[in-house]
Amino acid sequence: MQKTGADPNTSATETTKAPSKTAAELSGLKQNSAAGLDELLSSVSTTILIVGGCLFFFSMLRTRFPLVYEGTAKPEEVTSTWFGWMSQSWNLTIDQIEDRAGLDHAMFIVFLRLASRILVSLALPFITILAPLHFFVGGDAAKDSPLSWFSMANVQYGSDLFWLHAATVWYVVFIVMNSSYNAEKSFIPRRHNWLKREPLPRGNTVLVEDLPEDYRSDQKAKEYFDTLIFNRPVVKQAAVVKKTSELNYSIRRLRRIEDSITEAKAKNVDYRELERQREAVANLVKEQQLSLLKSDTKNLSTAFVEFASRRDKVIALKMFGVEDNEEIIVSNAPDIPDISWETLCQDSALQATKDMTGKALIFGLFLAFMPLVVFIQSVANIPPLPTDHPLYWIEDKYGWLIVIWNGLVGSLALSILMSMTPMVLTKIFETFFKMFDKSQSQLLLQQWYFIFLIIFVVLVTAVGNSLFQTLISVLKQPEQLLWLLARTLPFSTHFYLNYMTVQCGVEGLQMMRMAQLVKFTALKPIFGEDRAKELCEPEDQAAGGIGGRSARLAALLVIALVFSTLAPSILLISLVNFSLARVVYTYLFTHAETRKGDSGGIHWETQIKNVQYALLIYILLMTGVLYERKNWICALIAAASVTYWKYVMDKAAREVKVETLSFAEIRSVEEKEVVNVGYAKQFYSEFQRHFGQPEPPKRFEYRQPELDDRVFKQKEDDQKRDGEAEDANKTDLEKARRRDSADAASRTAGSPVSEKSPQPATRLCF
Repeated sequence: MQKTGADPNTSATETTKAPSKTAAELSGLKQNSAAGLDELLSSVSTTILIVGGCLFFFSMLRTRFPLVYEGTAKPEEVTSTWFGWMSQSWNLTIDQIEDRAGLDHAMFIVFLRLASRILVSLALPFITILAPLHFFVGGDAAKDSPLSWFSMANVQYGSDLFWLHAATVWYVVFIVMNSSYNAEKSFIPRRHNWLKREPLPRGNTVLVEDLPEDYRSDQKAKEYFDTLIFNRPVVKQAAVVKKTSELNYSIRRLRRIEDSITEAKAKNVDYRELERQREAVANLVKEQQLSLLKSDTKNLSTAFVEFASRRDKVIALKMFGVEDNEEIIVSNAPDIPDISWETLCQDSALQATKDMTGKALIFGLFLAFMPLVVFIQSVANIPPLPTDHPLYWIEDKYGWLIVIWNGLVGSLALSILMSMTPMVLTKIFETFFKMFDKSQSQLLLQQWYFIFLIIFVVLVTAVGNSLFQTLISVLKQPEQLLWLLARTLPFSTHFYLNYMTVQCGVEGLQMMRMAQLVKFTALKPIFGEDRAKELCEPEDQAAGGIGGRSARLAALLVIALVFSTLAPSILLISLVNFSLARVVYTYLFTHAETRKGDSGGIHWETQIKNVQYALLIYILLMTGVLYERKNWICALIAAASVTYWKYVMDKAAREVKVETLSFAEIRSVEEKEVVNVGYAKQFYSEFQRHFGQPEPPKRFEYRQPELDDRVFKQKEDDQKRDGEAEDANKTDLEKARRRDSADAASRTAGSPVSEKSPQPATRLCF
């Protein structure tokens, strides 16, 4: 392919050809210009005001609304000073964060610290060596753009300085891959400790999908593993999921009647008819439960299987993973409170249709997003107005307003639009996809939202006006990807400097917890403080959950890496953002937000992999840039860094095993469990010997809760006990009333009291 060159004496802002101009125009992102420095300064000053205001009001509100901002903090951790919480959050250890918020959120803070270390390692040589070389040796290519004087845009085409840039590609790849690999290695002990602490029965239980039709019963599912797979007894118990839609309807009806009875009692209204209805529906529920337990006609293809040992569970996971393409799929059982039983009971044929619909909606969202960005950015960007334009007087007299608007609103509008995307994706996932576990939604959101951010933030100028057309073009001619990146991204560095600046303000707004504050203040007069606190938590998990936050922070690190060589100053802005995020999220996790479900650091592992794969964008970008601006040898040196990337990826795949424990570790865990079981049996035997009570009956916790009649039996016992207590109270009151009447009559007549009186008659004689 013919290499496109440029006049060495032409400024960087003038080398932009039609392809990059069109892409930038259609995406709404302005190219680098002479006003870039003024726009960045306006963004910085505005962001400082936003962050400063957030810090001030947060410090004030924290003392006025402690339940909103310090609701989960320990008493000794509450500081009375306005800004003492910042140093306190900064100094918390990862072990302390894990103990308070779980491993997922602790590893989120680990990622922020890792990103800061990577940015420092890159910023030191890039700011002190590379940026001054751009300014003094580059050749003054960016004459009319002061913001580009310390960037690669200031280097003349064909300059020998590009040989240094080829070496910087290797340096960036080495720092990122080596740092992330070491972080993965240090994560293994934490992950394994989390797996060791996994309680029973979850530690021994798996979720089995696509169970053969002949084995869709509790006993048959047990025989499937005992006989066909292991050829020895390995399964302790199994529970096949049943279709319980009719039963659930009856249960909901029963609960509505019980609520009506409670309301009638409070209003002192006759509720005998409701009692008869409750008894009839309760009998119907028991009949449906018994029918489902005795029959296998409503059994589905999903089951929970508890193995007798952790070792056999791990073997099953390794044999029947998703990638193994076997007749069944075995995965770790979710935490019991996080199970979506309604989703598990859905019909397979209907679910296949819903899956296709959900994927079509996601694809449509990707295709339709760019026109929406174009529309919003067209409003957010004010181009130079001609002198005969009716609004030219604004630009003439108040030009500083135009500078602030163009420097801030475009980045802010894109940030707001991107913050709404997780809500749409989460709604699609929960409505159309089969989400057995509530935490699955967060992981799926993290994966798709990260892709969304990479395409429509990092690569937005290269995408142009149509994602579909760009994709088809690249598939037909893959080599076009190099030139597409090289001719678009280098000319939009000013926008990304503004974008990263605006993100600091986003972290400040996260700290304010405005949604929880508004809910709390609105509900407090009605329900009181404690109940209002319960109702306003947790925060929206679509926008403020671990999945969306992990994707956004990983994408911000990718932006800093992709543009690190083109515009080294972005490293400093990014470092400030990640340092602020570390303080904000550490405080939120340990002081304000309620504890969430924990997947054991899977979100962090996904973050690391996302950043590692996105690093290929940086390698491709710099390869194309160096080919266009120097020669193919320089580009080849940069492209060769992919060999080290591949080496580290393969090394991590071999050595970093976080899904399951090793068999040696499993043995040590099982030995401790045997000791604990022995103590438990000894306790129950002593309990039975002293009190004559048998060992409490055990129920498989992974059986559908609506099939357990103990809940309703317990409720009936409670109601019966309450009724007996109420009758006893009435009897005692009646006896006391009669005794008082007898005493009064005795005093009046001067005669002995009735024999029913417990007091002797002589005490009442005058």
